Amino acid sequence: LIYSGFTSETIEDTNVLDYVSEEYALENYVTLGDDYNFDECPNAIDPSVFYDEDGRLWMVYGSWSGGMFLLELDETTGEVIHPEADPENNVDPYFGKQLLGGGHKSIEGPYILYDEVSGYYYLFVSYGSLVSNGGYQIRVFRSETVDGEYVDMNGKYPTEGVNHAYYGLKLSGNYFLPSLKQAYMATGHNSAFTDEDGKMYICYHTRFDDGSEGHSPRVKQFFVNEEGWPCMLPYATDGETIAENGYAKEEVIGEYYVVNQGTAIDAEIAEPFKLVLTERGNVFGDGIEGKWEMTDGTYYMHITYCEKEYSGVFCEMKDEAGANVMTFSAVGSNESIWGVKYE
Repeated sequence: LIYSGFTSETIEDTNVLDYVSEEYALENYVTLGDDYNFDECPNAIDPSVFYDEDGRLWMVYGSWSGGMFLLELDETTGEVIHPEADPENNVDPYFGKQLLGGGHKSIEGPYILYDEVSGYYYLFVSYGSLVSNGGYQIRVFRSETVDGEYVDMNGKYPTEGVNHAYYGLKLSGNYFLPSLKQAYMATGHNSAFTDEDGKMYICYHTRFDDGSEGHSPRVKQFFVNEEGWPCMLPYATDGETIAENGYAKEEVIGEYYVVNQGTAIDAEIAEPFKLVLTERGNVFGDGIEGKWEMTDGTYYMHITYCEKEYSGVFCEMKDEAGANVMTFSAVGSNESIWGVKYE
């Protein structure tokens, strides 16, 4: 068991003092006002467990408060293996390793997936408030080791006192695309897995732009781009399989409906705008010019517009009305862009 929210009076009702001294606990876990130290210590909820590349079992957990924390588990008993204190590396002897967050910012729902192909551990989290207009969204960080450090596309991660909206690759927020009956809102609190065929998926729940708080689950396939960052497909999975040897140029050129997820944490909906990918590698739209290219013999693509570069993948799939579409999903500057082209 891991406890949070205790005070100096209620700490005796927990197991905290089995692992740290009372002096240490009162100095680090409780404020001068005798409240729980929510800015630096975790809210002990939203746990998920996973194996690392060496077969060791871990638990990542945390919500708002002091951020995301990591603890190793005994595979036989499921009990926590409490580490030695290491303040320089953000390791607490009771709560474990602080991976990111702090300052009671809106970070919750951590989930870690190891991809043996890219060699990265991906830490997914959600930002925002869990209501349709609360800016709820999926972010991802990555690390070459299970205990970090986990960083975004800029090599950074949020800490106490920073505006966390600028940290973490935003995979999905509020958006509208062709074939959707209404905009998707508050897409977040995800898990992720790799199936027996090696395909990777993100499972999450979404609300809708319908004036209610009703929600339902969605599952999307995602791919890792040439630089090792996840790119989530625009539509819910329908059994699509990417062309490993790539697509012909005539299959991918044309007019796309594009949404840019941005990096904000707000109620704004990413609406589609049009971009044309030409045979000669140009990109143009309403006041927009840029370039695009794809790597021969692969599904990888790169696109530049508005002085920003994005790297991603092409994938043929079905929209959510069942129509065949060519899509791309690309990431850059902690933003995700999705494109959808109809035949």
